[in-house]
Amino acid sequence: MAAVVLSSIIFLIIIIFGLMESIFNIIPIDLKLGIGAAIGFFLAFIGLKGAGIIVSDPSTFVTLGSMTYAPALLALIGILITLIFYIQKVPGAVFFGLIITTILGLIFTVFGYGTGDPLIPSVPAELVSFSFDTSGWRIHVWIWRAVL
Repeated sequence: MAAVVLSSIIFLIIIIFGLMESIFNIIPIDLKLGIGAAIGFFLAFIGLKGAGIIVSDPSTFVTLGSMTYAPALLALIGILITLIFYIQKVPGAVFFGLIITTILGLIFTVFGYGTGDPLIPSVPAELVSFSFDTSGWRIHVWIWRAVL
């Protein structure tokens, strides 16, 4: 938490004194474009791996997954729909591609090609916890009453 506060203060100082533009001007345009492309490739790799289009392989690190696997097939259909919108120069092509792919995913799930229930999505237990530690609450209540 201290690192976040410290970096926020440093970032605020950089903005207040106008150093942000100077820092951006120091970085060459080729490096800026290269960083953007690398981030894009990294996100694409994570998405393809999550969809099952590429899978782990001990000899080549990654290999092509099964295209009959429902999430991989849905991802390919979604990419194709988004590309069609993009080629047709539809404003918001990526957004509309996501919406249509989501609707297709719900349809896949209703017909048994997905996993889970389309009406009640499951939330991983690691994300939601209902166990609260209330052991220190009495001290906070005492301090709050003392302040008031």
